[in-house]
Amino acid sequence: MLLSRSSRHERQLTPAERFRDNTRFTTPPAYQGQSPLFALPAEIRQLIYKELLGSRLVHVFFRQREEKFGRAGAPGNARIPGFVHCVCRGGREAVPHYHEEKNHRWCFLSISLLKTCQSAYIEGIPILYQTNTLSFRCPRDIVFFQAQVEAFSKLAQAVDLHCAKISCRDKVLHRNDAYHPWALPRGQFDAYFEMIWSDKDLAASARHVRLYLETEETGDFYVAFNIRTLLRTDVVPAAQIQVFLQGNSNSMIDESVKLTSTPDKRRRITITANTKVSECYGEVSNKD
Repeated sequence: MLLSRSSRHERQLTPAERFRDNTRFTTPPAYQGQSPLFALPAEIRQLIYKELLGSRLVHVFFRQREEKFGRAGAPGNARIPGFVHCVCRGGREAVPHYHEEKNHRWCFLSISLLKTCQSAYIEGIPILYQTNTLSFRCPRDIVFFQAQVEAFSKLAQAVDLHCAKISCRDKVLHRNDAYHPWALPRGQFDAYFEMIWSDKDLAASARHVRLYLETEETGDFYVAFNIRTLLRTDVVPAAQIQVFLQGNSNSMIDESVKLTSTPDKRRRITITANTKVSECYGEVSNKD
């Protein structure tokens, strides 16, 4: 049975329904009666969208002006910083990690269908953002993403985050093997990390949150501090949370989980210690 617009608003709308209700065009959608795609049942169209642009692990990162790519198929050099993406061939079960061009071929989602008409756009965008796992390499990128594509980020349900902090000494001397040009000093990292979870739309929509924390150089206090943020009742209240530690767990981290979280949250969070991740597992060959 179809619900009227007023009836649908008597209950809480899903993120996809809110997106469709709030999407406005300068002209109404054209009739698609002659389209082979829209002659198919809605369920079949959903499967087509998922095959083309959904159910994948997608690296999403804010490309800095100085970042250059050289491998075949890479995005062209840009004068203005902006977001790029790459589908990870390692799959959605891989430990959260960052994209590394040297051992990963460039692979992109097939989003051309979304540009063909308004109806395809309205149907396909929720599939794009709700069924993919969006993998970020630092919390600043998530904050920028939320600000730049706010209407779309509200749809995200699965988020991976690779967490790397640096001290000023690491950045100046460049002696830390875990150093990344896009890694943030501890103070900036923690500030952006807090900003991520202050987004109430992400808190409401997220169903799977996975983090990899580089711990050998940052200290257990900083790890426990970030984990305590995730344990707050207002942060991703319905999500399954997986935390992967580079080093050992210890009493400080364990006590944070035990004393800070509610019983429901403790059931939804798992912490795995001594997790190793090496660059991007999407492809081990350097051959194009």
